[in-house]
Amino acid sequence: MDEQSVKQSIEAAEAAFELKILDRLRKTEVDLASKVGKVESKLQTLQQIAWVIATVAVIFGVSGAWGWKLLLEAKGQLESTKTELDATGAKLAAASTQLAAIGQNVTNLSSKIQILEPAANSAVERIQTAASEQLDKIELSANQEATKLHGEEEKQLNQFLGDTKHEVDSALADFRDRLSSTTPANEIQARSLKIVNSDGHALISLAAGDSGGIIEIFSNDSSNRVSALGATAGGDGGLWLANKSGQELLRANAGGTGGNLLLYSYSSGSQQQITSIGESTSGDGGLWLSNKSGKELVYASAGGTGGNLYLFSIDSGSQEGIVNLGRSSGGDGGLWLSNKSGQELLRANAGGTSGNLFLYSYGSGSQHQIAGLGESTSGDGGLWLFDKSGNPIPR
Repeated sequence: MDEQSVKQSIEAAEAAFELKILDRLRKTEVDLASKVGKVESKLQTLQQIAWVIATVAVIFGVSGAWGWKLLLEAKGQLESTKTELDATGAKLAAASTQLAAIGQNVTNLSSKIQILEPAANSAVERIQTAASEQLDKIELSANQEATKLHGEEEKQLNQFLGDTKHEVDSALADFRDRLSSTTPANEIQARSLKIVNSDGHALISLAAGDSGGIIEIFSNDSSNRVSALGATAGGDGGLWLANKSGQELLRANAGGTGGNLLLYSYSSGSQQQITSIGESTSGDGGLWLSNKSGKELVYASAGGTGGNLYLFSIDSGSQEGIVNLGRSSGGDGGLWLSNKSGQELLRANAGGTSGNLFLYSYGSGSQHQIAGLGESTSGDGGLWLFDKSGNPIPR
């Protein structure tokens, strides 16, 4: 029990004792007051009786035996009442003496409590000091045991590490001996080989696929494939390059008898081919350029014995050729210009030994030549004009 608890217990005992003494004092006081009240009431009654007797004596006289008898009885009762009142007063004085003694006892008890309180505080301090010293001894003993146990564990751990190192060194020495006396393998066979980072994510993969071998390289940031080199689905060689988000931006294929290079864009939210270099459907080389939406705008091809350049427009909602520069059907050079609707309005040909320029109109709903500039049938230069219906205008 601590010092505060001892003080609280002493204070509670004092309060309970004082309440008990006060209760006894109140009860004694009430009892004495009741007795005094009864005696006073009886005395008043006797005084009234005496007054009545005296009045009767005055009226009838006291010379008779009856009058003297009454006076004597009244005197006896008064003396008896006085005696009882004196006894009650004595009791009251004794009660006062007892109350004074009780008060003195309370004072003495309070003094004793005040004397005992320092002793109790001192006892509490001694108990706390003894408990603290005992706890210090227990803690010191526990620390000594822990130090002893730690030293024993450290000794066992060092012994284990020494034994383990000896076993590992022996195993390594044995492995070196076997390796020095073993002929190296000519090849290593495996279905796949992966190189991973510290997080266990594969960064390089070498595998045998269904169509052939393939090497894949992955991003360390997102674990997405950023490069691949190997066999395509058709069994031909291929190269794939992507950004770290795994979006393929370049593909090179060895397809059939020719190679192809494809470039892609993700600007519109989906993969769209924007550039293609490779073999055309006829087997000749070609170049295709498209916008980010995948609409082809430029096509250059090596067709037959000459090249061709095509430019397209998508203003009308569909793809229409607006420029064609290349080789004519006769093998000579030519230029064709059209409007955004794909209607040819100008043609320039290098035909035979001279050039020709033709202008066309679609005013009547179909293509009509409205002008011609070039070599005449006689070999001289000439100019031809036509109306919008294609009728020649005389020169």
